[in-house]
Amino acid sequence: MNIEGTELPGVYFGTLDIHSDSRGFFAEIYRIPSVFRLGDTNYKQHNIFSSKQRVQRGLHYQTIHPQGKFMMPVTGMIFHAVVDLRKDLATYGKWYGKQLMPYEFIISPPACMTGTLTLSEDSIVYEMVTEYYYPGESVSVAWSDPDLGIQWPMEYPILKEEDANGKSFKEVFGD
Repeated sequence: MNIEGTELPGVYFGTLDIHSDSRGFFAEIYRIPSVFRLGDTNYKQHNIFSSKQRVQRGLHYQTIHPQGKFMMPVTGMIFHAVVDLRKDLATYGKWYGKQLMPYEFIISPPACMTGTLTLSEDSIVYEMVTEYYYPGESVSVAWSDPDLGIQWPMEYPILKEEDANGKSFKEVFGD
């Protein structure tokens, strides 16, 4: 497993070490000693989801039980964006985004908001989160908020109603 820091403290990009032979391949997804230095890695819930091309999920954040996340496509290609919500850091309101191929991943701390856009025809994404999902706590910020300026690699995403009606960053966080 190869892990490197990003311009946002506590946000990491990584790739799995794939061991292949004529039978197929093997890769460790998560090994505590490898990620121990990264902060909260007590993942309580593991999820898998699929999306068609242009499907945008988020920008999402849980208000009372924020979730740290590990996001990795198993098939397809996605763009994953992370927005820093830590008001005590100079990176507050800044974003980091990266196109991820299978077995590349992003780890983000609980004090961040995330969004995912499927770039390929289909994708299957494996996600681990440090807190359970609480539907009543979920906040959706507009994916295209000009104050954030996230440079999504596709226009006109397919959105569910909650995301299509997302509020601005300033409306949600007061800045």
